[in-house]
Amino acid sequence: MTFKPLQYKEFTILNKSGDYWNDANSFQNENCCPQYEYPNAKWRYAKIADYLQLGGNTEEEKVELLIAAVEKLKQDVEIPLTIKDVIKDNEQTFYDKLELMSEQAFDDQCTGANLRYPLISDLHNLYIQAYHGTR
Repeated sequence: MTFKPLQYKEFTILNKSGDYWNDANSFQNENCCPQYEYPNAKWRYAKIADYLQLGGNTEEEKVELLIAAVEKLKQDVEIPLTIKDVIKDNEQTFYDKLELMSEQAFDDQCTGANLRYPLISDLHNLYIQAYHGTR
């Protein structure tokens, strides 16, 4: 499993998710979204794991331990882990709105500030991953 830190793309889908499900605050948890590559991220997150004394011998192990610690913290403070945990509608309702949400996330002003300009299909896939809680 690879870890990729949060980028502007996720903020874009979080902004639009809050609009659609009338729950903007729950969607401000950027950790509910899958991640994208960023230079030196693994090294930086491994350093954080070292600071927190989480263990691990390699950067990969340290990052995985950091991810596990963050996931546990989110559960301990009862932060929703997925879009599915936030919305009260059924899964079909989510999928019915998915295309329009993806298009509007693409058009969101934050998207242009992304380090890598996403395709609508990228945002579509991020929504699905964020809904199911996969990376």
